[in-house]
Amino acid sequence: MNIERITQRLADADHHIRHQNTGTPKEFAEKLNISESLLYELLATLKKMGGPIAYSRNRNTYYYEHPVAFKFGYDPASSKE
Repeated sequence: MNIERITQRLADADHHIRHQNTGTPKEFAEKLNISESLLYELLATLKKMGGPIAYSRNRNTYYYEHPVAFKFGYDPASSKE
């Protein structure tokens, strides 16, 4: 799997989690067009990156426990060379 595909999947997962419309793990995997086992790996990666991800059985959705901003890439920096 290439890095562009991985980063797009992470961003797509973040979008659904942020809007609390993931559905069950099976439904979430289907929305991302991946297997459930790959979904769990993706969620583990997001958590390792600091994502405060939780799951609500009442609402059947993943959500962030507190507001966060998902960023993957470079921020402009000033150069002092």
